[in-house]
Amino acid sequence: MVDTREWKMVNEGNLARTWERRLKPRNKPRPRRQLAPWVGGTAWIAGLWVAGVAATWLAIHVVLMGYQVDALQSQLTAATRQNQNLKATVATMTSATVLRSDALRLKVQMVTPRPSLPVVRTQRPFHPPSLLQSLTGWIAGLRGAVASR
Repeated sequence: MVDTREWKMVNEGNLARTWERRLKPRNKPRPRRQLAPWVGGTAWIAGLWVAGVAATWLAIHVVLMGYQVDALQSQLTAATRQNQNLKATVATMTSATVLRSDALRLKVQMVTPRPSLPVVRTQRPFHPPSLLQSLTGWIAGLRGAVASR
């Protein structure tokens, strides 16, 4: 019969079991491989460098977009001025006095057209504006007030 109890006193059987337990191979997990000590510092520096490159790229992108916005705004301003000039030119070309002067120069009599049938206008019944229409009008007026400043 095998004695499975451990005794506190040191004797031959107890000593043998103790050394068997100490010498018995243990199933340990494999230790993780350690990286070289310089890898952590290099990774840290590379991470900082990549973050710097990303920040620089974003800053360049923002500056380029700002220049494009400025260029488009200047084009819009030029187009608006050109449109105003064209409207003024069209207004001077089609006014009644210009038509009369052209008719006199070309020796043509001006005739005012008359409608063949009278235009009948009917009045629509008055409906008070809905809440959505009144809010929309109020916001449009507010936008016009802000834009005119």
